[in-house]
Amino acid sequence: MNMDLDIRVRVDRKLSKLYNDLKGKVIEDFHELFFFFACIGFCNKCKQPLGKKEDKFWSKTIKPCEWACYYSMILETHDFDIDSISDTDEVIREIEEYANGGFNIAYKDFLSDFITKANGEYRLSTSLDDAELMFDFINFIYEKVSL
Repeated sequence: MNMDLDIRVRVDRKLSKLYNDLKGKVIEDFHELFFFFACIGFCNKCKQPLGKKEDKFWSKTIKPCEWACYYSMILETHDFDIDSISDTDEVIREIEEYANGGFNIAYKDFLSDFITKANGEYRLSTSLDDAELMFDFINFIYEKVSL
């Protein structure tokens, strides 16, 4: 485990512009949105391999509490085998799949109302009501936590 490494965290290329669009609207930084999607994916046991990959942010921006969750997710996934968290790059790669799966869940459950898909890329709708997006985003989190 080495949280000081500077690893490029990737997202599926089709989501890259959506990350840009959501930054500052519902989440302040990329690592926070990635964390949100990773948690949704993990809680639903939904990993999905990335298609075309795109570097999105540096691992040094990930907060210690997020790292703790990522390592916990990997340990849980691998029956608490301590060797499963020895390679930080591999931890990130597996979490990328959880984040990709989490996006698909969030898209199906509520984000599809706010997103357009063109040329294989997801973007926020230009007719977006920011207040409604924020309300639905918070409501989605509340529903998932209240289960």
